[in-house]
Amino acid sequence: MLVNRAGELGAALAALIDRRMAEFVEMLGEKPRHWLEIGPGSGLLSAIAANHGGTWRGVEIDQEMAADMIARGLDVIQGDFSSMEPRRLFLPAVAGQGGFDIIFLSQVLEHVCDPARFLVNARAALRPGGIIYLDVPNDGGLTAIVRRLNRRANAYGEVVPPYHMVAYGADTLAYALENAGFERVTTKVASYNDDVYGLAHARIYGNAKLQAVWTASRLLGLGGNLVGMAQRPVNDSNGVAVAC
Repeated sequence: MLVNRAGELGAALAALIDRRMAEFVEMLGEKPRHWLEIGPGSGLLSAIAANHGGTWRGVEIDQEMAADMIARGLDVIQGDFSSMEPRRLFLPAVAGQGGFDIIFLSQVLEHVCDPARFLVNARAALRPGGIIYLDVPNDGGLTAIVRRLNRRANAYGEVVPPYHMVAYGADTLAYALENAGFERVTTKVASYNDDVYGLAHARIYGNAKLQAVWTASRLLGLGGNLVGMAQRPVNDSNGVAVAC
């Protein structure tokens, strides 16, 4: 169903990015110009970044998804970001300022088996002062709590093998970002259908049962979407890995 609703998804994501832009500007001191998206899915963010006057590049591990986006003319590199040399992703304008202004990843980090290495790589791909924006399923959310109470569930909280291999609460996500060398780390909990920090598909999805669960999670303060933002230190020029 969602494949046939790309226009609606794009509009929903554009509205979410518009509402978050003030935070990006506050951290950067300007609108982000050069975007790197890891795990871009179908590449909807590319047009949104362009509408905000920026450039976009994607990194996608799935070969078929990457090939589809490349065939549609999108600037996508296929591969595993965790094992990439970040500087190979730099276009001349990005290299000239020392990295990307913003790295964006949505519902990706929970699939990464070595998040420490991944986040250090993300820091190295940013210019000094650049920001990372990410969201993951909230292991302290209502859905995760119900799963832990259900002994027949094929998941434990937000650990859902073989897909979600690592689960995050607000404290563990903040620690992961700080341990990778980021500063100004903030986390926020939101329902999946939240009008600022929700997910695009949840903003248009018509399933009444899911909408009811998401609304309940918001009222209880147990939203399923965990958002993290952080900044590469302005005086950081090397991106050296931080010891675990």
